[in-house]
Amino acid sequence: MKIKHDADKERERRLKEDEDRKRHEREEEEKRLREKKEREELQAQMSEKIDKVYEAINEKKNSDKDKLEKLKSLVDEIGKKSRGASTSATGSMPVVENLEEVIHSLQRQCEAAEANAKAWKMEALRPENK
Repeated sequence: MKIKHDADKERERRLKEDEDRKRHEREEEEKRLREKKEREELQAQMSEKIDKVYEAINEKKNSDKDKLEKLKSLVDEIGKKSRGASTSATGSMPVVENLEEVIHSLQRQCEAAEANAKAWKMEALRPENK
């Protein structure tokens, strides 16, 4: 009788251990799935943010290019006018030089924005950030 009782207790203990082990494995699997889902959501959010930054940079770049083209055409126009007029040409040269400086300044700003965007992208794509 005692042997049967001990055997029943041992069987119950093993069943309980199996149930606990299975429950623990289920919880671990659920935790892994939850973490995976969170990582995927974070990646999607980061990707969305990177896309927005690229769009903003491209808009800025296009805007800068438009301004640059307008300034170049203005410089060309002033250059043509200054070549045509003999006495007033000396007075318009500083204006042309100022416009050229503005053009170069805009080009440097555009290059700096591109470099900044590239650095930001590289930082965002680093494995430690995921």
